[in-house]
Formats: sequence, C-alpha cells, structure tokens
Amino acid sequence: MREKLYKILKASLEGANPYLAVKSKVKIEGEKLTAGKACFLLKDFDRIIVIGAGKASLPMSAAIVEILADRIDKGIAVTKHQEEKGAGFF
Repeated sequence: MREKLYKILKASLEGANPYLAVKSKVKIEGEKLTAGKACFLLKDFDRIIVIGAGKASLPMSAAIVEILADRIDKGIAVTKHQEEKGAGFF
C-alpha cells in the first residue's frame, strides 16, 4: 500500500513540474520539432525567439533552451518575483 501511494504522489508531483512537462512534450527529431500534437520543420524558420512570462516561465524556458540549444537566437523569461528567481535572458 505504501509503495502504491508513493508512486501516485511521485507521478502527481512530476506532472505539476513545468520543467518536466515541457521536456516530456517537446522533442526534436532531426529537423522536426514536435510540441504535443503540433509539428514544425525547423528549416522553415529563419530565427527562433523564446518569450516566457509568469511563475513557470523560468523552468519552462530552461527546458526549451536544453531542447533547442544553439537553434535559439534570443529570448527572455520573466517572473513576478525577479529578485528571488530572476529574469532569464538568453
């Protein structure tokens, strides 16, 4: 019983993690970017700019930066409590 409860709690927490949510839904395969059910050919874009705002924007943009890496031209992620969490420029 304890092990089942642990698995349920762990799955719930991971599902609420914005970084893990992005990492699980956004993938690159060759020159194809898949985000959920949407699919994009990266060759169709001259530049990629990432913009995020809100509580989850920093962990979500961190995941996007890991996924897209050097394909990103620039970006910013801003949260309400910038002193605590900061603003991310990349």
